[in-house]
Amino acid sequence: MKLILKLIGTCIAIVVVFFLLAGLLSSKDFEDHVSETFVAPPQEIWRVISTPEQRQERLGFTKISEKTTTDLGLSKWVEHNDDEWSRYEILAFSQPFTMTLALMESSEKFSGLWTYTLSSEDGIHTKLIIHEKSRLNDFSTRSITTLKGRNSGLRAELRSIKQALIKGIPAEEPPTQNAE
Repeated sequence: MKLILKLIGTCIAIVVVFFLLAGLLSSKDFEDHVSETFVAPPQEIWRVISTPEQRQERLGFTKISEKTTTDLGLSKWVEHNDDEWSRYEILAFSQPFTMTLALMESSEKFSGLWTYTLSSEDGIHTKLIIHEKSRLNDFSTRSITTLKGRNSGLRAELRSIKQALIKGIPAEEPPTQNAE
């Protein structure tokens, strides 16, 4: 019985050490991209990614607060989920369909830039590229994301966009101002 308890204790210690090493050895900075081609016109995908309310519906956070606009007329807002919050701002977008979204600060000490680029040659098939450049200062969250895969957020973003397109998004005109 003592041998089994020692083995269990050793296994737990190894898991804890592995978790700690994952956070210590991984970089705070991360850069990657994902892409997928959807059978949908670019305008449909644009509506899914370009408004805070669509993000809330798609990503499932609790609420949006402090929704305002920048001096350029671009959206900025705070997303809430339980005790966590994230302050976002659209820094730039241009037609045809490129948007840069910034996570300015968050309760998890996470910040970054995401650039969404849509392209379509036939108006039916649309390629979406999401490029992330982020910084994760929180050690425990970095450990978790390293073990899950640092690009797990990008993959989840693509899945949520795909699900939103399957469910259908109410028609809404995409923004027309040009911030560049």
